[in-house]
Amino acid sequence: MAERSRLGEYISTIKSGAPQMISGIKELARAELVPSAKHAGIGGVGLGAVAAFGLFLLHCLLWAAVFGIAVFFHAVVGFGWLGSMAFAFLALAAISLILVIVFAIVAFLQFRQVKAPTATIAETRASITALSTAVTEGVSEAKRGVINRRGDDTITYVG
Repeated sequence: MAERSRLGEYISTIKSGAPQMISGIKELARAELVPSAKHAGIGGVGLGAVAAFGLFLLHCLLWAAVFGIAVFFHAVVGFGWLGSMAFAFLALAAISLILVIVFAIVAFLQFRQVKAPTATIAETRASITALSTAVTEGVSEAKRGVINRRGDDTITYVG
């Protein structure tokens, strides 16, 4: 007749498998989160560039408006060097606008690639479910009187 299994054996089995399960979940989380963090970082830098060039664009447009109005009044009298200055500011504003559009597109595309760690979440839920099921079944089997658990997972019950 075989010996009766003890609850301690089930707990030691769970304790020996838990570190491997946690290590696997950590590796999966790292594999999922590192690319998302990279894309979020690039998108953040792009958004910062959009903000910087957007402020520069606003600054240039305001100065261009001032010089444009000055040119309008100067045009009544005659065209001079002030008109050239206004066109220079407008050209810088146009270049800034192009840069803002390019950085906004790059940032938007990078932010679209940020993904939630769905596989890590699913694996964690499955592991927790498996762990709680194993504990519940182990306690249940111990209460029912499991007497032998062989290496091939065959369980022999009493009476």
